Parts: sequence; C-alpha cells; structure tokens
Amino acid sequence: MKLEGGERLVLKILRDLQGDSTDYVDDARLASATKMIVEDVRDWLETLEGKGFVERARGTAGFSAYVTAKGKQALRLTEPIPSPTPPVPDAGSGASIPVAPPATVRLNPQEDRAASPKSSGLVRTISATAKITGPIRLFYSYSHKDEELRKELEDHLSLLRRQGVISGWHDRMIGAGEEWRGQLDKNLEEARVILLLVSASFLASDYCWDVETERAVERHDRGEARVIPVILRQCDWLGAPFGKLQSLPRDGKAITSWPNRDEAFTEVALGIRRAVEAMTANPR
Repeated sequence: MKLEGGERLVLKILRDLQGDSTDYVDDARLASATKMIVEDVRDWLETLEGKGFVERARGTAGFSAYVTAKGKQALRLTEPIPSPTPPVPDAGSGASIPVAPPATVRLNPQEDRAASPKSSGLVRTISATAKITGPIRLFYSYSHKDEELRKELEDHLSLLRRQGVISGWHDRMIGAGEEWRGQLDKNLEEARVILLLVSASFLASDYCWDVETERAVERHDRGEARVIPVILRQCDWLGAPFGKLQSLPRDGKAITSWPNRDEAFTEVALGIRRAVEAMTANPR
C-alpha cells in the first residue's frame, strides 16, 4: 500500500480531478495538472493499474483513467491524521489557553495548482523540516545541433524519471499550435534544475545565450533554481556567465572527449542525482 514520489502525486491528482464521479480523466489533462510529460504519466498509470489502484481505458488520443476504491483507500492510508491541539494550562488562573495553530506559508500559484488543481489560494502548513514532494522539474537548455546528445542524456536520466525524482522538459515537447516562446519562458521559470548543455553550437545560439543562459544564471544567483553546466563538446566556455559554476562531467571534460561515452553520461547522471537529492533533503 506504500505510495511514494510520482506514484502518489499522480494518484492524488487523478483523484482530485475525478472528484466524486467515476468519470475517466484523460492522460493529457493529468499531465498538465501534475506538470509531467504525458509519457511519464502513462508509465505511472501502468504501474498504478498493476497494483489495482486505477483502471485505464485506451482512446484514440491516448489513455484515460480513474481511481478505484482500492486506490482511494491507499491514499487515505498515506495521508496524515490531524491530531487535536492540546490546551496549555494558565499558571495564574488554572484555566486552559488554546495553543496558537502552526504558522502557515502560502504556496505560489504554481505550487497551489500542483497540490490540488481544483482549489485556488490553497494554504498549506509547512514545518521547518518539510521536504519537497513530487518530482523536481528539470529544464534542458541546448542547441538543436546537439539534439542527439540531449537524447542520450535523457536516456541516462530515465531511472531518476521512473523513480519520480525528476520530470524533464525541453522545447521538443511543445505541442502543435502552442506559442513556443510562452512555453519556453513558462517552463524555464518553473524549473528547479536547469541543465545548460554546453558546446560551441550552444554558445553560438543567440536564444541560448541571450535568453536562457541569462535568465538561468539570474535564478541561480537568487537561489530560485540550481544551474548545472553539462559540457557536451569541447569549447571555450570558462569565461561564460556560468563558468563560475561546478560543471559535469568532472573537471569539465567534454562528454565527447571520453573514450567511453556511457561512462561520461553515467557520471553526469550521478552528479544530477546528488544535486537533486540534496535539494530534496534541504529545500530552500
């Protein structure tokens, strides 16, 4: 019955979208609410169906699903049970004074929607030791000339994705008819980790340099996101605005310079895992 990470997030938001009805919710709507890509949502739904927590149906455009009674029970077992606030005796009168409720922190609108897409202005109680829940959003900034290398990196990060640790986004996920600049800006602003896939082509791209790199470094300096340069191909990058940041692989050795490219990508994946786990354990 244990639910963790992306599994719990997908099941909880599916239940919220479903409400009291038994209507199926399509995977595209669920992907939008969870801020995952559709392929990731479909993987989680397949896992949840195997446990009997959801039922799926195939349609012409993909899958739809709804939470079963067993799935609702699993969610109830993972939700904390509120405990009553004990009174504090007044030393002077012997009467009891109610303890003030714990301080609350209002999430930003994006976090509100991720927590419950049916509510707005949601207030959540957050303790000093609260941890990040759900996958950390990751943004790929890269030149299209390096697309094959970006795909290889995605493959090496697939375990993190399947474990619900990260949810990656890049511009090839922009749907037909969507305004590309708006989607890029939105996802760049929402990302907690920004990967700069560095090469001569990346440095030569006006958009990568003037927009994505500039904004990424600004967010990093303000503590809003973690920027990680990933050196794909050898180039003169140390004088760039991100040259002060720790890069991957080790010593800034370009991935294409390694005798075994899989070893280089594995080192990058492990470095990203360490960075994400540190963020999860010590949220800002």
